[in-house]
Amino acid sequence: MNIILNRMLHVIIFVLLNTLHLYSNENKDNDFRINSELGIGYSTGIELHKQEGNLKGLTSYLRVMWKPQHRLNLGLEIDYLKIREIDKKNVNTEFGKTDFNSTLSAIPILLVFNMEFNNLQIYTGVGVSYMMSELTAYNQKIINTNINYNLMISGKYIIKKFNENNLSLEVKSNIITKLDLMLINFNINYEFNLYKW
Repeated sequence: MNIILNRMLHVIIFVLLNTLHLYSNENKDNDFRINSELGIGYSTGIELHKQEGNLKGLTSYLRVMWKPQHRLNLGLEIDYLKIREIDKKNVNTEFGKTDFNSTLSAIPILLVFNMEFNNLQIYTGVGVSYMMSELTAYNQKIINTNINYNLMISGKYIIKKFNENNLSLEVKSNIITKLDLMLINFNINYEFNLYKW
């Protein structure tokens, strides 16, 4: 699976560099920008098959967007999503009492497309989520990882502009296909310019 992710990353970088080269040759009069966005917020979930555990938690992300001064922009996004947590004290088992803690989190890596309409921006993304499940019981920790497909759609509204920087509110939905799970995130977002030419 690591080989597949590595090749996907190479293809994405190749496409980005070729697209950047084509646009820079065609549009000498336009400004090109690479912007970075940092977001933090609160996540809650909707699942098709109800399972035990709390689906609420903090979320954060980093998004880097190439903005060629057209309506459609392209970028990469890396999130951290805390999906579920179960915490029980003094659980009776056949081996005696123990404290039980289980967490499930994801790190989506997404190819993101964005369209801007004045202060409103719409994002959609596709990629993979690196899933981490951690279980602690009897003073032992077990960690399990796997990879799932991830889809994302979000809407962002700019509430304050500072020259080329923006402060925004964003509502985002991540759909993790194998888990039949949709996470809804309410984020505050800060966008700033990394590079302009």
